[in-house]
Amino acid sequence: MNVDVRLEQRNLPQWQYSIVPETLYQSELGEYHTYGIQIIAPDCTSILHDVSVCKKAAEQIVETLNLYKVLPVHLHDVVMDTIP
Repeated sequence: MNVDVRLEQRNLPQWQYSIVPETLYQSELGEYHTYGIQIIAPDCTSILHDVSVCKKAAEQIVETLNLYKVLPVHLHDVVMDTIP
């Protein structure tokens, strides 16, 4: 039984994705509101900035990332493949 518990724990991802609201500025656009995606892991936290100005789109990407336990190394590729 202890072996089963350890195997289950090993299959759990060690990271979690969430959306992060941001306010950014570009000279052509001025100030605008956008959403980034944050990776929270035991050993680090990182943010991919300015993923989408649409909160629902960012939430759907995060839901997919968490559902399929996407490795952080693939975050950028998944985002680029998801955004139209």
